[in-house]
Amino acid sequence: MRVAVIGAGSIGGHMAVRLARAGLDVSVVARGAHGEAMAREGLVLETGGETIRAHPRVATPERAAELGVQDAVVVAVKALSLDGIAPLLPPLMGKGSLALFAVNGLPWWYMEELCGPAHLPPLAMGLALRGLLAPGQVLGCVANSANHKQAPGVIHNSDSLNRFTIGRADGAECLTGRALAAALTQGGAEGVWSEDIRYDVWQKLLTNGWSAPLGCLTGLSTKAVAADPALRRIMASLIGEIRGLAARCGVPLPEQPLPDPAKLPDHRTSMLQDLQAGIPVEFDAVLGAPNYLAHLMGSDRCAMNTVLDLLRWRLAAA
Repeated sequence: MRVAVIGAGSIGGHMAVRLARAGLDVSVVARGAHGEAMAREGLVLETGGETIRAHPRVATPERAAELGVQDAVVVAVKALSLDGIAPLLPPLMGKGSLALFAVNGLPWWYMEELCGPAHLPPLAMGLALRGLLAPGQVLGCVANSANHKQAPGVIHNSDSLNRFTIGRADGAECLTGRALAAALTQGGAEGVWSEDIRYDVWQKLLTNGWSAPLGCLTGLSTKAVAADPALRRIMASLIGEIRGLAARCGVPLPEQPLPDPAKLPDHRTSMLQDLQAGIPVEFDAVLGAPNYLAHLMGSDRCAMNTVLDLLRWRLAAA
């Protein structure tokens, strides 16, 4: 199976190494020092005391078309970059190719389904992808894996849970999607095929919807945020609003106790990593989209709205 990864950073790089380790023909699209290091020395994943090195084919975005048609294209860029990478997809996509989107928050294809084309958010991300892909060509992916780019060409993994849940956006069966999940498992992660990827998107948002914005506001790890009594009260409010919004969208989530800090990773979320690195932060996909959707549906959003306002202030002050 031929697989190209666009965005071989923390998540995309992790997936690329796992897929290559499983024997798939993997290429990555990257530029700058990271791309140069991968072309020269390969792509390294440090995980659980083990160093895994893969040697994917590397192409700059300008030369991505030279990779040819792929069986699957993994898109693991920030939501802010989706429109920018849209022109890279057509040369890589054949009639039977699939595009897998490993993105945070509510993904572009789901927001369009929930809001309708006429009511998309003012800052909707991924609009350039509309019309490029048929509904049956889109795979959603929910990544539960804590990673950061240690150095050019090196991804460091700090999580014992490395689960990548894959499902087709239209809910249909998909042999290629199942094969990708199996390959991730063969490569040493946990690849899961889901028959209801929307449920998995909301389940992750129950964690990401508080850990990312509160971590960004405070500079604390996920574990530290959950251990602070005051932040824990805000966390509970955000979780309640997200659960209520999911139910309005037809995805009821089971009631669960608040997360135990002892069981959470002492990891800075990608949003906090981006803020500290001076990189644009994708808060709109993680919290802005749910807040906008709650406004459309008349769902409770007091905590989301307040945290989002504080987050905008924090980013403006950075």
